[in-house]
Amino acid sequence: MTANALTNLQVFERTLETAMIQGIAQMCDVFNAASKGTVVLVPGSNPGSFNREALYDMDDAVVLRDVFSDDDVAEANLSRDVVGGVKVEYGTKPIRIDQALWNHMGRAPGEAAVVVAQRLGPAFLQQKLNLAIAAVAAALQNIGAAVTHDAAGDPISLGALNSGSALFGDRYSAIAAWIMHSTPFHQLVAANLVNTAALFTYGTVKIMSDHMGRPLIVTDSADLIADDGDFLTLGLVPGALLLEENPGFRAVVQTSVGKTNIRDTYQAEGSFNLTLKGCKWDEEHGGASPQADALAVGTNWDQVVNTIKDGPGVVVRCDND
Repeated sequence: MTANALTNLQVFERTLETAMIQGIAQMCDVFNAASKGTVVLVPGSNPGSFNREALYDMDDAVVLRDVFSDDDVAEANLSRDVVGGVKVEYGTKPIRIDQALWNHMGRAPGEAAVVVAQRLGPAFLQQKLNLAIAAVAAALQNIGAAVTHDAAGDPISLGALNSGSALFGDRYSAIAAWIMHSTPFHQLVAANLVNTAALFTYGTVKIMSDHMGRPLIVTDSADLIADDGDFLTLGLVPGALLLEENPGFRAVVQTSVGKTNIRDTYQAEGSFNLTLKGCKWDEEHGGASPQADALAVGTNWDQVVNTIKDGPGVVVRCDND
């Protein structure tokens, strides 16, 4: 390989990595703000297969005191449990970026890098969101009726969303955003019930807002459709979904010979940790390095908190007509 060809490949790799990191970082900052912090995309550093955090609780520790009494008082216990998530490994397929093709088109290697980065950035975001949506939808359905409003065959409405947030009682305002399929979203739009001004758009993900200013995160995730065809709209609290991109993202451009044309191939890999608020990944049954189907099993996410109000949110089931 000539020195010039090697230089071009190095330019491609550096340019792609820079464009990817800058584009994703800017995208995440805007997304976090637009989603009211319900879905948090941040850098992280999580060694090992799981991340764990201690959760302390102390129920009924504060009481009224009778200054004229000398009775015994029952003790309050400080309890400790563990919440935590799991590391998810991802990567790309080998992507052919033959330099000869770009030379034939009269294009610089830096332009090839930008094109690839523009395609991979939204793909990485979409994959992470789909996995997170699948996980939280499964976890909420596993918790059951306490966090589920069933609209009894009716289509989506602001009344249904209000009934969903009412499951949190006096903490109804903690429901800060909704994640929904585009079909119920357009049902709301048709009824002139939502603000259609986009707060965020990247790839296939869009964020609008409802009548109370709650963001509507619109994405056609298959996990927002139940087995019976009903649509699932997820009402999430701040910090409901935490996606931490771990250091160690690795990308390689490899040149191979032995064919009619010299091949240049790009491949990348990385990992992120997925955590649901108030839940713990079941390390025994869910295991390490889970695939998409395991993340979407509700029983693999154990509810740790004592009240649903400290969990990730609620789910509203509505008819698909």
